[in-house]
Amino acid sequence: MQLRRDRATSSDDDVQSSESSSQTFGDVWQSLGSQGNQPERQVGHNSQGVGRRQDPSYIPNLTSIASSESERGTSSSGFVQWAIPRAESASSASLPPSPEQTVQPSPEQSVQPSPEQMASQDLTTEGDNNLMTPSVGSHGHPEFCRRPCIFFAAGSCSNHISCGYCHCEHEQRVVTHVDRRNRKLLHSMAALDRLELLLPLLEQRLESKGLREMAGELLQTLQEALQELRTTSEQDRPEDSEEPAAPKPQISRLKSGVRKLPCISILGWAVRASPVYLSGLPGDSADNQDGFGGDQALKSPFSQATDRNSGSLVQ
Repeated sequence: MQLRRDRATSSDDDVQSSESSSQTFGDVWQSLGSQGNQPERQVGHNSQGVGRRQDPSYIPNLTSIASSESERGTSSSGFVQWAIPRAESASSASLPPSPEQTVQPSPEQSVQPSPEQMASQDLTTEGDNNLMTPSVGSHGHPEFCRRPCIFFAAGSCSNHISCGYCHCEHEQRVVTHVDRRNRKLLHSMAALDRLELLLPLLEQRLESKGLREMAGELLQTLQEALQELRTTSEQDRPEDSEEPAAPKPQISRLKSGVRKLPCISILGWAVRASPVYLSGLPGDSADNQDGFGGDQALKSPFSQATDRNSGSLVQ
């Protein structure tokens, strides 16, 4: 009899525990539903704005961008309108704060948030396409995002979601530009030679990352620019003149360096070689070390042509 009473008591406790657990889960779920879209809580920061590592499932990668676009029934033209202005304006993104400006949390604010708080922060969404993102510069991670934010990696970025640098975790050290020697060679090349060299490398990179199909119209746009350059070059070049080509070892070394770059860096150099883009620029500037334009790039005809349809995608 005593054994039966113990079992009955244990069963009642289990039912009460289950009901309590269910009620707690319901409260948390309701709380997440009401707090998930609050703009002040951003992915990648705790309640004090201190950075923390990202779960890979929250990375706003290009695959999620593509699936979101396909669900809307849009074509790859949306990717063209997003990628080209982003490549042009990459180097003109807002700089991260200086160490003196970085706000450090007080000891009272360093308390680890509860699992419910962390979950509600991670459910914060950004933009109409409902992509989860820890910062503006993280869009398109890992091939079309900006350089990693050094302050977020150190533990705190006071710019939060408005930071123009990537807050997502990269598998290895990111190489965003070629070395000085290769950069000098790229600057010295004619626009036609530069685009002829870079376009196949960009296509190879997109293919290796599984982005070739999504970027089909982007590559077609660059192919049309290349054909226009060839036509213009044949018309303007005197019959008896021929520019000396760079030595093969230099070209081979340049290709090796470019292959290490993410897609956005290669695209930046390729866009600069397009005739439409060059028509809006006075020439290469000293601060364009990554292949991207500065203020002039943002005002180029290429940007103006895409800004009309891209809207808020141009940062």
